[in-house]
Amino acid sequence: MTDRMSRRIAIKTVQREDESVSQEFRLGRLGENIVYHLRRAQDASYESFFRSSVNENWQSGQFALLVLIHENPGINQTLLSRILGRDKSSLTSSFRVLEEEKFIIRQRVQSDLRNYSVTLTAKGRDLMDEMHVAADKHEKELHRILGIEDSEHFLILLRRVIDGLTAEM
Repeated sequence: MTDRMSRRIAIKTVQREDESVSQEFRLGRLGENIVYHLRRAQDASYESFFRSSVNENWQSGQFALLVLIHENPGINQTLLSRILGRDKSSLTSSFRVLEEEKFIIRQRVQSDLRNYSVTLTAKGRDLMDEMHVAADKHEKELHRILGIEDSEHFLILLRRVIDGLTAEM
């Protein structure tokens, strides 16, 4: 695991408007740092997903939010934030945008007026369906890169990391 390649990264840089050059940089300790590589993989995956999608206005968290709201109609924002592993306040702007665009309906929970339940609208279901096409295409690309067996094993490992680290909270 401590080979020279794991401690270097090639980055394309723009020299002129019509020319890019690949340069190598040393990563030092980051070359073997799991957190660094998880974050880079997440960023690369999101960028690839949105680059291949038909709508450049999609935001990275919208797909997950729409799917979870679809699967759990009436779920409250606090539970959604916990399922996503995000602070509730960090999702507030996403909820606001989705509501303004008429993709979701938020209603105050009568038993706790500080909380909102969230439901998809027909327009929200259409958006989610549109995003599913791009997500399925992206998922196939990840399976192509990893192979089916390694994809399944990778998912098991990611779940183990999530379960192990969230158990500490």
